[in-house]
Amino acid sequence: MSEEIKVTVLNTHKDRVFKIIFKEKKKLLNLYNALAGTDYTNEEELEINTLEDALYISMKNDLSFILDGRMSVFEQQSTLNPNMPLRGLFYIADLYKQKYSGVQLYSSKMLKIATPQYIVFYNGIDNFPEKRDLKLSDAFEHPTDTPDVEVVAHVININIGHNKELLSKCRELFEYSTFIERIRKNMKSDKTKEQAIHEAIESCIEDGILTDILKKEKVRIMASILAEFDEVGYAQMLRDEGKEEGKNRINLLNQKLMEEGRLEDLMQSIQDKEYQQQLLKEYNM
Repeated sequence: MSEEIKVTVLNTHKDRVFKIIFKEKKKLLNLYNALAGTDYTNEEELEINTLEDALYISMKNDLSFILDGRMSVFEQQSTLNPNMPLRGLFYIADLYKQKYSGVQLYSSKMLKIATPQYIVFYNGIDNFPEKRDLKLSDAFEHPTDTPDVEVVAHVININIGHNKELLSKCRELFEYSTFIERIRKNMKSDKTKEQAIHEAIESCIEDGILTDILKKEKVRIMASILAEFDEVGYAQMLRDEGKEEGKNRINLLNQKLMEEGRLEDLMQSIQDKEYQQQLLKEYNM
């Protein structure tokens, strides 16, 4: 019998697993280098400016920093949201306000400001391309080819099997995506949410995936995942996804058997689920 795991999620809990991992400067610099194709080595050059006020945390502002005159805003999302560019506008405007407000705004000399980029790392279960740019101007009530204000959210799919080159360049991002993938696989079974997460943590530690942080922050990460995932709807979506995948495999098997004239096998597989599983293995489905 599986061990019963219980974790209390405090109302004060805020940080996502993504933020817990990448708030360490060295790991954040590795992620930036993988994205930008750069080779910076001194993490002390990073100027962390993440908005920590409770208002912004509730909006899931994960990480932001300035490096070499560029201001990067990183966000992790497990749900698709067409309003990402608008959120990006809020983040960037407040980050600029935080850094540049003051009398120098009224100087006759132009104030040089850090060049912004807004990156959203998507790891939800909906079908999504490798990359997609979402523009603020697409939401304007009156479309225009020359918007006076524009924000682009660069959405990158980091699920395992997507953007392989990026994940290969940043070990921490690959291991994070692997961890989430294992949780999803466990949640498709009859395990409780707590058991699914606990088993994913233990298997990752055993396989050398995010070992240090999972050992050190086990309870915090379990609470973070429970708070991050939709506790009922998300698990149900995964189960529905698994059922749909199973239906597709069986339909493909039936079609294959009919094409090969194996009608007796087809009839037996419909009546005998164990025999059906044998045929699925035979066809590597």
